[in-house]
Amino acid sequence: FAQRLSEICSLVVSKLCEHPRLEWASHTQFNRSIVVNAVEHHIFNGVYPKLWRHLTTSLWPREKVLQSRLALFPSSSALLEQFSLDPIKSAANLDSAADKLGEMAAERLPHNKLQIIRSVCQLIHRAIEDAAKKKASQQKSGGGRVEVTGDDLQALLAVCVHRSRLSLTHILAHAYHVDIFLSTAPAHSSVRLEEAAYYFTSFSSALMFFWTAAGGA
Repeated sequence: FAQRLSEICSLVVSKLCEHPRLEWASHTQFNRSIVVNAVEHHIFNGVYPKLWRHLTTSLWPREKVLQSRLALFPSSSALLEQFSLDPIKSAANLDSAADKLGEMAAERLPHNKLQIIRSVCQLIHRAIEDAAKKKASQQKSGGGRVEVTGDDLQALLAVCVHRSRLSLTHILAHAYHVDIFLSTAPAHSSVRLEEAAYYFTSFSSALMFFWTAAGGA
């Protein structure tokens, strides 16, 4: 399905760029990306009703399993105990990040869902920086830059998923929706999209945690 969508997007973009009124689109890669984004938004918005119904229906058995795994942890504190985070990262206030992730429930376009995941990861980084500054202030020290590893990000994303579980009852469907979009994008990816794709990989790893480690919680 993703391959077929990619072929349709590419075909429509090529045809549009051949139109005399859109000649400007073929002048630079940036101009072409404007047309690509418009076509993708139109196509994904058009297929959304049937695609979303298919994703939510076919993934519902797995969604129920994931929700049961999430329920194994009565609190964020209990979940944090599963990870080897230093005190600063464990103390990071993730309220804003979790609230942002919950906004995904109201989005139709995978482009917007991907940007939400990107924003969530940026909010996590900011929360860690704020926690580091707070600790440095309490200790009256200059503090320093806190390195955030991929494992750290995965752990804190898992906490955000846990906190937003009540609003994101179809979280696997949302993840698959974004994955389909990313599968159509390699031919015209940008630096910003590549960054967002990296964050999506971290988000997917956070979901996978509940399928593996949580099984024995």
